[in-house]
Order: sequence, then structure tokens, then C-alpha cells
Amino acid sequence: MNFCNKNHFNVNDKIISPTDTVFLSITNTIFDMFITELFIPLTSGMTILFANEQEASMGEPLELLCQKRHPNIIETTPTKLKMLLSSGNFTSIANFKAIILGGEPLTSTFYKHLRKQTTAKIFNNYGPAETTVWSTISEVTDKDINIGKAIANTQIYIIDKNNAPLPIGVAGELCISGDGVGKGYLNRPDLTAEKFVPNPFSTKENPHGKTMYHTGDLARWRTDGNIEYLGRIDTQVKIRGLRIELEEIENVMSSMDGISLTAVTDKRDENNRQYLVGYYTSDVVIDEKNLRGHLSAKLPKYMVPNYFMRLDAMPMTSGGKMDRKNLPTPNFAIRINEYVKPVTEQGCKLCHLLETLLHIKQIGTTDDFFELGGDSLTAIEFVAQAHAMGIHFTLQNVFDYPTIQSLCDFIRQGEKVSVHS
Repeated sequence: MNFCNKNHFNVNDKIISPTDTVFLSITNTIFDMFITELFIPLTSGMTILFANEQEASMGEPLELLCQKRHPNIIETTPTKLKMLLSSGNFTSIANFKAIILGGEPLTSTFYKHLRKQTTAKIFNNYGPAETTVWSTISEVTDKDINIGKAIANTQIYIIDKNNAPLPIGVAGELCISGDGVGKGYLNRPDLTAEKFVPNPFSTKENPHGKTMYHTGDLARWRTDGNIEYLGRIDTQVKIRGLRIELEEIENVMSSMDGISLTAVTDKRDENNRQYLVGYYTSDVVIDEKNLRGHLSAKLPKYMVPNYFMRLDAMPMTSGGKMDRKNLPTPNFAIRINEYVKPVTEQGCKLCHLLETLLHIKQIGTTDDFFELGGDSLTAIEFVAQAHAMGIHFTLQNVFDYPTIQSLCDFIRQGEKVSVHS
């Protein structure tokens, strides 16, 4: 059985010869990726090597299994492979002929790290469980990471909110039709009707799959016909009116030396203030000041997380994906910056006012209004109550001078100009 177009990943061609292939299976049997780990080898004459629970989750036991049975192809998620490689024991990866990664985005940082440890062909596949796991695949090169083109009997569309197809280079929702598309969700008629829709692009002259599945993923066509995956539409968060792509922050965090796995999400404190939180695993101590500096050099200020948490291990689902729902909540009582006590009467008044408005104890003169969770509505109230106390500045001034120290300096300079004029 040929699951893919011949110019992509084909288990029957010279890229992977079935007769000498041992397919290593480390995926939990309840995870959708296990379908391809089972049926592609079985229908292609390969040998399947099933790792037990300990071997599938720990580098050293898996290495012992590989030394004994010599598998040469593996399919897994980037997160799980990172975890196995981080132990330093899984050195047999160097002997693999092919590595198939899927289930979550493959970053250039991890690809470069992996490429240093193996000469195997590395494939990046994409496809939701709703479309029977694989929908597109691409062989990754040093120059480029994309999710490739559609496999056989599958059609890919990238559309706007009005279901109109988008031209090359324009981002939109990736939708799928073809033989692999399922019938819907069990006992979820409303969700089925929302996600599985009649295919508007199927005609008598050009008969595609009758049903089109809305993935909720953001992608765009490239000039070479491949597809560039841009992330989940719903992983964009809005903080203080600004849309933030979490995966972009994760990629920059991952590029810092010493950091292995990363995750970024938004969390709210007991007063419903929203913060960005960056999580990472590392075998070495990461100086938070250096980490902030690394991010600040490559990202705008509003995309630098307010809090960072170093974890012993990232929470993972049974299928080996990052379990974002179980990322821990940080201790919001811990200060982001060192406390600097106000020394002027004006500074004391403004710090106390912010403590009242933001429900935070001991705000210092160098604490950033927005890093503390302030937003435009709170800023308006801050300006109004400061005016009532006889301290005058505008809403724009709060955005331009977000610390009490810089705001007081601005006010003082303005007062000097008024006196001399």
C-alpha cells in the first residue's frame, strides 16, 4: 500500500527498503499516531519492534533495546524525541535511516540539534486524527522546514473566513478533504456540523472529497507548492489589546543555549490579571536576566513573558505531545523585578495608587505598569485618580513611561519647562 505520493515519503522506494527495515514503535496504542506505526509497516513487509512502557519513555532502556534489535526507522513527536535525546543515552539515533516527526510543529532549532546527531532522512508529517493522521508530508532539509504536499487521495485548501481560496503567501485556515476524512464526532452533532462541512470545491468536473474538514490550523501556500504551517489559530492570545503568537516566543526561547524544551501560555492571577508565562527544561542553571535579555533582543517588549518557570520535565499527554492544560501556575506573589522604594512624595502617592488599582503589595518605582498586569482600562483610571490628587499626565504618558520613576521624571521635566516659560 502506498500512503504517499511517490515524490514524497514512499515506503516502497529506495528511501526506505521494506526488506531490511525495523520500525521502532514507541507510541501509546491509544494515540492516533500508532495507526501509522502499525499499518504502514504491516502493509509494506517491514518488521515492527514494540518498545515497552519503560523503553518508550526513558533514553537508557530504549538505547539497550536499540543495541539489541537494531531498529532503523522511528515515528514520534518532537517533544518526545527531545526528551529521549536530552538524557544523553539514546545514541543509537545515529544509526537510523529515517525519522518521521509529527503531532506538533518541528522547529528549526530542534531540527539543527537533531541533524548533529544523525544522518537519517528526517520527515515532517502533518494531519489531524479527524483525517486519519497523515494528510501531508515533507522531507526536511537544512534550508527549509515545511509540511510538504498532500498525500495520495487527499486535497488541501487554504481559505479565508468566507471559505474563499487564498493565493500563494497569504495565511489562512488549512482545510482537508479526501478519503481520509472521518464522518464526524461521536455524539457531538453541533461540533460535527461546525468542523465537517460539505466540500464547496468538489464539482462534477473536478470531484474532490465530499466532506471538507476545518482543522483550525493556520498555513500558507509557498511558490514551490509546499505548505508552510504557521500554528494554531487558537494559540494566538490577546493581551492588553495585542495579539501574540505563543509559538514565536517558544522558538526564540528554544534558541538560547542550555534550554531543551519550551512552552509559553497565558495565565491569570486571583484578580483575573493576565500574564505571559514561559516554561523551559534545562540541565544547567539559566539566569533569568540573561533569558529576558535574549528574548528582548529578538522580540518586542510585550511578547517577553512576565514570569518564567524551570521545570524538571514538561507535562506530556499519553501520546507524547505537550500537555499545555497541565502547565503549572506560577507564584504571582514573587516579584518580577527587584523592589525599589519610592523616595519622593509624588512617587509614594503614585506607587500607592497603583497598589490599590492593581491589588498588588509593594509596587516599586522601577516596576513596569504593563508587566504588573495593567491594561488600558486600568491606565485610564490611574490617570483620572492621579489628576484628582493634583498629579497631571495623560494616558499616552503611561504608555510612554510605564514605570513610576520614568513617569515622575517626565512630569518633573514638564514642570520645569512650565516654570521657565
